[in-house]
Amino acid sequence: MRKFFLILLYFSCQACNSLFYQGDSQSWRQPESLNIKCERESIQSADGTALMTMYCPGNAAKPKAVFIQFHGNAQNMYAHYQFLSWLLPEGYALATFDYRGYGESDGESEREGIYQDARAYIRHMRSKLAKEQRIYYGQSLGGAILMRALIDEGVRKDEVYIFEGTFASYRNAARTVLARKWFLWPLQWLPYILVTDAYAPKDDLAAFTDQNVILIHGDADPVVAFTHGQNLAEKMAKPLWRIEKGKHLDTWYLDYGRLRPALLEKINTILSRLPHQ
Repeated sequence: MRKFFLILLYFSCQACNSLFYQGDSQSWRQPESLNIKCERESIQSADGTALMTMYCPGNAAKPKAVFIQFHGNAQNMYAHYQFLSWLLPEGYALATFDYRGYGESDGESEREGIYQDARAYIRHMRSKLAKEQRIYYGQSLGGAILMRALIDEGVRKDEVYIFEGTFASYRNAARTVLARKWFLWPLQWLPYILVTDAYAPKDDLAAFTDQNVILIHGDADPVVAFTHGQNLAEKMAKPLWRIEKGKHLDTWYLDYGRLRPALLEKINTILSRLPHQ
């Protein structure tokens, strides 16, 4: 009976952890339909899994910097690049990719494999864009994935790290979802059994304290509670850009993009202090 219970618990944990990954293979809106030229390239993760990447250089002869997106848990990169495509006319380039099991990438989504995918993509970008200013941008689940991978690959002072609407603990993220509904309060203990914190960055956030970091979180976020942004700010010893009435990843589309100039100003200030590539 004890062995059966452990086996059941193991598969329950696997099932609950997989809920973080809701990718699909739909085409969504291809960038070319918006007159955005992009290059696709397949790279390999550590175990040989093929990952599809996309690089959109924009119209500038030389981009001011390249935004490297780690997207959220649903859909695939052909939906998520649109969150940041507004940066292209501003003189920036945009790069993104799909984790295993998403879009045109091979494999099945699971945490250890996606962690290896993230590290492979960081290494690829640092090699491919060695002479460009790199801005890594993690959104929602992508922020948690990106933080862990950067910590283990090594953070660098010649890069910029932006985390929007994200979290540092998978267990706490699941728990706060349950805490939102009064009738689910008694179940807040379940994530501590059914969700693991494997590859969570929560214990190593101090690695970002001396780095170029921008933390962004909407105080009305219905998906990733604002408290997660506050936790990141405290552990990293960084200010939190609180988006009043901001929901989940809607920062750059609030009131027709009124906050976009503020981000560009913050980026320009940081880039002016970095060594030129």
